[in-house]
Amino acid sequence: MEFDAGVDYNQGTFRGTTYDRNEWALNLSSSGLSPSWGAKVSREESITTDESGQTADHTVERLPELDFSWTISPEGIPGEYEVGSNLGYYREKLSTWSEARYAGRATFTGNFSVDSSPIRGLRVSLSGEGETGYYLAADGENSRPRAWEEVVPSLELTGPATLRTEFVHRGKVGSSPFYFDHVDRLNRLKLDLSSSQGEVTQTLDFYYDFLPDPGPSDITYKVNFDLEKLDQTLSFAYDPALGWPESLGTESIYSTKDLGVKLSTGYDFSDLSMSESSLGLRLGSGVNDFTITLKGTPLDTWLEVVSGELKLKLFETWSINIAGEYDLSSDSLTGLSYSVHNTLQNCLKVGISGNESGVWFDVELAGF
Repeated sequence: MEFDAGVDYNQGTFRGTTYDRNEWALNLSSSGLSPSWGAKVSREESITTDESGQTADHTVERLPELDFSWTISPEGIPGEYEVGSNLGYYREKLSTWSEARYAGRATFTGNFSVDSSPIRGLRVSLSGEGETGYYLAADGENSRPRAWEEVVPSLELTGPATLRTEFVHRGKVGSSPFYFDHVDRLNRLKLDLSSSQGEVTQTLDFYYDFLPDPGPSDITYKVNFDLEKLDQTLSFAYDPALGWPESLGTESIYSTKDLGVKLSTGYDFSDLSMSESSLGLRLGSGVNDFTITLKGTPLDTWLEVVSGELKLKLFETWSINIAGEYDLSSDSLTGLSYSVHNTLQNCLKVGISGNESGVWFDVELAGF
């Protein structure tokens, strides 16, 4: 059995700004057992959605969030199966909303995956997941049921190259009052072709959406040359809807134990201009190193952003991290963070962290 705990507490006023942050998580799970299970009690104030990268306030107001999952691989039955449940009370506020939304949520979830190789070079698989739940709001306006399911059959052929095709079907009934857990209907056919010969790897990706907005994606081709210390990648994207190239890109990475150089640039055919380019330099071994990155748009603004990071580990248990970013276009420091931590007895990590807005004390308990 394994137990993990973490706390992020940030309270008080600093430089005229008031902070009220109280996050914690407790995790309990089985170890080496079949079936396996896990339970989590947590309070989290912010999340980042996978689809858009937006950050939304996600505060558990009166109840912690409770999660439970149970996983099993039955003997004599192919595949792995998992069921779970969740209970929580949430507050969410996006910049486009006039006011925050509050609601409780109770859900039951399940997922499975089955695969088989009937003949050499052929792999067939089927996976799926789904959820049913209910949202309960005090005003009644946002109280509603919601259910969704997703099924993904796929086929993989392996020979001199590997061809993988899959069809993603996702349906739903009802909707969520929140943004962080919204689900859209989707019918998508995906094709991936890849090959690897010696130091050369090639990939070709494409998909076609039938729902919600019918149409093809860009056809993307990448080739990578892994030449020991030098890693070179070239990419090309073609828009089949317009019948015109979309973009061309290149990335070069030279790396040794104590030195690394990374250069990336590209060209956008849609607006006939160079895309954002970057040049990075790393000095050090990874445990103790310094990294600086320069970003800009050639032929327009050669240098727009300068960022750097310093990582140090001292006396085996002390770690120091300092990172910052300076925007030359606005002549301002757009990012600054620092932390100093000490690990005690391999299970207790304490220290301070901060940025340009404030400083907070960290305590992390894990691994016993």
